[in-house]
Amino acid sequence: MGIAKGAARILLKESHRRPFSGRVLVLGKQDVYFDYETLEKAACDFGVELCKSRPVSLSLKPELAALNYISDESFFLSLGFSEYAALDYSDYESADYVFDLNRSDLPSRLTESFDFIADCGTIEHVFHLPNAFGNIFRMLKSSGRVVHLAPSSNYMDHGFYMFSPTLFWDFYAANKFDINAFQVIRHTINAHTDPWEASDYQPGCLEAVSFGGLDDGMYGILCIATKTDESTGDAIPQQHYFVKRWTPQETVTPPAPEAEVIAERVAGNVLDYVPPSSYYQQIKNGIRQIPALYKMLRIPFRFGRFLKTSTQRQQPPPPPEEIKRGLRLEIVDRY
Repeated sequence: MGIAKGAARILLKESHRRPFSGRVLVLGKQDVYFDYETLEKAACDFGVELCKSRPVSLSLKPELAALNYISDESFFLSLGFSEYAALDYSDYESADYVFDLNRSDLPSRLTESFDFIADCGTIEHVFHLPNAFGNIFRMLKSSGRVVHLAPSSNYMDHGFYMFSPTLFWDFYAANKFDINAFQVIRHTINAHTDPWEASDYQPGCLEAVSFGGLDDGMYGILCIATKTDESTGDAIPQQHYFVKRWTPQETVTPPAPEAEVIAERVAGNVLDYVPPSSYYQQIKNGIRQIPALYKMLRIPFRFGRFLKTSTQRQQPPPPPEEIKRGLRLEIVDRY
């Protein structure tokens, strides 16, 4: 778990859209992989003014503090939150709340207590996803937001799950959350330092790559959703792909053809008195009755096939950049 520069830029962009305030709950203590100067530069890029009312603390891990990397508490308080808290399964990293997201008996002190919940790589480690989603719903205040930064592809054995984007979309849509931002992110193995490429997501936009269409990049999901007064946390979603197939499509009557098209059809229908397969076979059988003519007509076909095969053998393979596979979606953001 951790907050890379790409994740920080995502949250700064969201802060520009709707400034942060109130109480933030972080699911799992997070390592931060940048210093305060880097955060200041990123905030300037998005026109966000950082909150500097509290002193900046360094990471509790000596190896990160040696690089002047800040703590997750300082990061979130700098974004404008008035109170920071972390929730974890155990207290080995001094979490403020110890609670197992697999459970359904959420303590009352956590119910509707937070304005923002940050899942920066935690939910994939929780086995009981329905309870995890339900707990997030119950802990959020009305109008509170949740951000998920979750793995989607090429994270084998990182956690219990690598998610399809449709899981988050379908859950929050079924439970009447407002979906504020949804992107699929591609990054390298150096996710803490290299830029992230992001493409906007809508259900169905990945059908062209859903079976073996990706490259060797690592892919993640960004989902930001807001709880409304009508939101729930226990509605079971159906996958959008199948809902679309189940829903009857409106029948559209095609427009009447133009006069020219009608004329062409009438002219073509003259040949319908003799089925095409019939007169083609009759001609072919007739040619076969004249062996010399049949052999002569086959020469150009054989020669053409030879030239085609020879040309294909001589062509070099396409360069790697031409066969590189990926999302095949427009890159709209680089974080």
